[in-house]
Formats: sequence, C-alpha cells, structure tokens
Amino acid sequence: MLNKQRTMIIVPHLDDAEFGMGGTLIKLCKENDPKDVKIVVLCEGRDAENAEARLKAYAKNIFLVGFQTCVYHYKDMELELVPLKEITKLIEDELEDFKPSRIFTTSESDIHQDHQICAKAVKIACRPNRYVVDEFYEFMIPDNNPWNATYYDTVVDVSDVQIMKTTICETYTSEKYSTINSREFFRTIHRNWKI
Repeated sequence: MLNKQRTMIIVPHLDDAEFGMGGTLIKLCKENDPKDVKIVVLCEGRDAENAEARLKAYAKNIFLVGFQTCVYHYKDMELELVPLKEITKLIEDELEDFKPSRIFTTSESDIHQDHQICAKAVKIACRPNRYVVDEFYEFMIPDNNPWNATYYDTVVDVSDVQIMKTTICETYTSEKYSTINSREFFRTIHRNWKI
C-alpha cells in the first residue's frame, strides 16, 4: 500500500492528518521523497487564537515529518457555508498542480460535517472524467463517538512509528483524543480507476 507514489492527503482541519493517519503519514515520508507527499488543509481554525495555536503545532509537524503542504483559510465548522463547487475547484487545481496517483481524505460517513464535505468534494474532483487516481482511501479520525463506526478494508500497522505518531499528535495541545491506535484504518473507495 505504501509503495513509492506521489501522495496527496486532503483534510478539512490542521490536525486531521496527524490524528487520523499520522503513522501512515510518517511512513509515507520515510519511504518516499518528502516532496512527493503533500497535505492540503481547507480550514485554519475556529478563530484567530485557535488558528494561531494550531498553525504553530502544524508547522512543528512539518519540520518533524517533512511533508509539503498548502493551508487554505476557511473557518472550521463553516464549510457548509462555502459552495461545494468552490471547494471542488480548489481541490481540482491542487490535483492538477501536484499530480498525485494516491489520495487520502476524511470519510464521507463521518459524523463531522466538515469531514463529510471535504470527502464529497475530493470524490467529485477525482471523478473519472476529471482527475484519475490509482488509489483512493478514506480514513477515520478517532474519537469517542460511537456513530462514527464505518467498515474499513485496509489496515496499516504503524507500531514501528508509534512514538513519533504520539509526538506529532501531542503538538496539538488543544485537541486531545483518548486513544492513539497502533493501527490505522482506511476504506478503499476506488482502485485502479483507469477508463
């Protein structure tokens, strides 16, 4: 699953990639040239204070892990106010510019509305008549909400990078989850979608 490919991770929030797939992110950056791994973040925070703290933590993780990134300035919990067409176009432009063959994004079945909107926009941007990717994965953000249960068919063992994953998650002092798993779960949406 983690063979050398250009990989783009598209998330609504600054901490989503680290909490949802931080171990996989670390492995991707170790096993690939870090310039071939890019995270696109749609929202910078809820307010100026929150955004500043999260941006500092995110910047520290860029230094620790070594990935490319682009952060847009939408507000957390307000993506539903932005036309889906606008978000999709932004993602299409990122795809055309970076040209990844593998995509990771949040799950459309997640209960968090920003995660749903992000996933939907990514799926629209990656439809066969627009931008074709070889691999497309949704990932879950661990939390204590039992309604976020989804079937995932791909598991990555991240036990060998567990300490580093814990380190990058702990940079976000305002966001704490009770469990940081040694396995990360993904649902494969489209595989080899070449038409």
